[in-house]
Amino acid sequence: MVATRRPRAATNYADEDSDERPPRRAAAKRAKSPAKPRTKSPAKPRSKSKPRAKAKPPTGRIYINKEPMRAALSCALFAVMAYANWTQHHLPRPVPGAWYDEQGRDMGQHEIELRAHLGVWVYLTAQILLVLLAYHTLSVIAATTGKFEAQAHAAASACLGLGIVVYCLFFFFYLLMRCCNPTWRDQWTYHESLGHPYERWMHLMHTPLWLCPLLDVLGVKKFDGLIEHAPSPGAILAAAGLYTCFYGACTSVNFAWTARYVYPWLYDIDALGFGALGHVAYYAALMPAVGAVLLACRTWIVSRGHILSVGDRVALALDDDDGVVTKIQGAWVSVRLDDDTIEKFRSTELRY
Repeated sequence: MVATRRPRAATNYADEDSDERPPRRAAAKRAKSPAKPRTKSPAKPRSKSKPRAKAKPPTGRIYINKEPMRAALSCALFAVMAYANWTQHHLPRPVPGAWYDEQGRDMGQHEIELRAHLGVWVYLTAQILLVLLAYHTLSVIAATTGKFEAQAHAAASACLGLGIVVYCLFFFFYLLMRCCNPTWRDQWTYHESLGHPYERWMHLMHTPLWLCPLLDVLGVKKFDGLIEHAPSPGAILAAAGLYTCFYGACTSVNFAWTARYVYPWLYDIDALGFGALGHVAYYAALMPAVGAVLLACRTWIVSRGHILSVGDRVALALDDDDGVVTKIQGAWVSVRLDDDTIEKFRSTELRY
C-alpha cells in the first residue's frame, strides 16, 4: 500500500478580510522564545586631549636640521686645535751655539735652561693652546650629547679673547722681526737651514688661536645660548685678572729656579733697577689690556643678539602667525600676536 500525501485545503490568503492567515515562522519563533538582553560592546577609552598636529613650515621655505652640521664643525675645530697642540710639542729642540742675540747671549743655551723645569709650559702660547683644546673638547661634548651646554656657551667670549690676545702678540713680534729687527729671526733661520719649514709651522700653530674660537662662536654655538649664558662684565674682567696673575706667577717662579726670563724685555726691567716691584707693575698694567679684549669679545657676542628691537614685525618660524615685538629680555622675545595674545619665543623661533 503506497502512502499518498494528503492535499491541503486551499485557502484564499489574498483576501484581506480573512482571519485565517497563519503567522510567519520567524515571527512565531520570536514570540515563543524569550527576548535576550542586548549586550553592549565595551567602550573604547577616550583620550582627554588629542595630541596637536605638528605645525607645518610655511610654504616656500626649507628648514634644515643644523645639529649634525654643528657637531661636525665642532669635531673639525677640535682636530685643528689638537694639531696645533701637537705642533707646539714637536718643534725642533734648541741647539747651543746656534744663534745669538744683540748682546752676544747664546739663545740656544738660554732656551734649554729656560725649559729645565716647566718645559714648553713656560710659554704663553702653549698654555693658551691647552686652554682652547679643553674648551673645544667641551664644545664637542655639548654639540654631540647636549651636556654642559651652559658651560660651553659661557666660556666662549673668554676663550675667544685669550686666543686673540696671544695671536696679536705673536703677529706683532713677527712684523717686528720681518721689518725692523731681522736678528730676532735667527732661530727660525737656523732651523730652516736644516730643512725645517719653521715659519710655516709657527703660523700653523698660532692661527688656530683666534680662528677656531671664532668659527666655534659663529657656527657651533647656538645663538640664543650665547646670549642667555653670557657672563657678566665683572666675571670677564675677573677672569682676565686671574689668568694674568697666574702667568706672572709662572714666569716669576721659573726665574727663581732657572734665572732665565721668557721675554727679553723682562731683563730690561731688572737692568733699570725696578726689581720685583717693576715686574708686579708690568703684569698689573697687562690686566686692563687683556680685560679690555675679553670684554670687547663679550660685547660683540651679546650685541649680535640685539638685532631685534621693540616694535619690529616678526613671524613665527614654524607657523604662519605674525606679531609685534613688545619686550626683549636676554634670549627671550615677547611677541603680541594678531589675536592680541602675548607669548615668549626664542630668537631662533622667529623670522624677521
